[in-house]
Amino acid sequence: MLATMSHNISICGSMRLMNLAGMVEQGWKDHARQPEEVAAVLRGAMHQADNAQDAADFLRLATHLFGHHLHDWPAARSMAESVVSQLPAGADLSGVWLHVAVAQWMAGDAAAALASQARLIALAPAQSLVTHIRFCALVVQALVAARRLTEAEPLYDALLKLADSAGAEPGCDRALAVASNNLASQLLDESALDEAETALMLRAARAALHFWQRHGTPVNQPRAHFLLALVHNKMAQGVAAQEHALTGLQLIAAHEPAPVDETFLRLALAHALQLLGDVAASRQALAQADAMAAAFEEEGLQSWYAEERSRLQPA
Repeated sequence: MLATMSHNISICGSMRLMNLAGMVEQGWKDHARQPEEVAAVLRGAMHQADNAQDAADFLRLATHLFGHHLHDWPAARSMAESVVSQLPAGADLSGVWLHVAVAQWMAGDAAAALASQARLIALAPAQSLVTHIRFCALVVQALVAARRLTEAEPLYDALLKLADSAGAEPGCDRALAVASNNLASQLLDESALDEAETALMLRAARAALHFWQRHGTPVNQPRAHFLLALVHNKMAQGVAAQEHALTGLQLIAAHEPAPVDETFLRLALAHALQLLGDVAASRQALAQADAMAAAFEEEGLQSWYAEERSRLQPA
């Protein structure tokens, strides 16, 4: 226990020595394992978020931490409103008002949230639908994290229909692709899902691919297939996972080399083949992925690869 306390103190102490950008970056790394400790650092640092960009980055972490992990949306709202109140007038606060509005909505003050959303839309009236989608998508994620699927599902369904409508603005496809990717990834990270959550995870991953196919780059589509491969692997559906992994690899082969994406697709393929009982092919795909991952220079990529690799059962 003393060792754990010492480790927690070390995290807080090292974060407080960083500038705000470094603190936020470290906070994202530590927030899931040490939410209370990171929250304490953020409370003491919010006065440093004194410009629009820093405030937006700070509140993205703060609202996620206080809302999704600590389930304290009133605290998230208080912090968001305090941060926006200290920013200079005339700054581009679009990234800030977005998180203020979500925190207010989840804290139960719909009127305040809609007022903040109106301020947000006023900053870019031509992008009002995109702004609405981004706001509602973050609310959906927050509702799902709170296990309020009966509220989240109809709202997400309405967003999908809105983006598919004939009068949707340019940018709606991308907004829904990003939102759907984030929603599916959020559910993918949960250790256990019920039937409704599993269905929503699959639906969101499929929607991400759908919207990236309409408005994406050669990078986006392989990554959408990778996400679907991960989702089907989590659902123990090896055939579908294999199909998406192979499709992603084929798309990469047809365009620019993407060694990181290829590595993770081969790892997903190894998992799918293992589910299908093809041990030899699974080991071959895993060996290829391991060889490519050995060239990773970024520590974050190495950690992510190790985490994904640990999902495979020893064969």
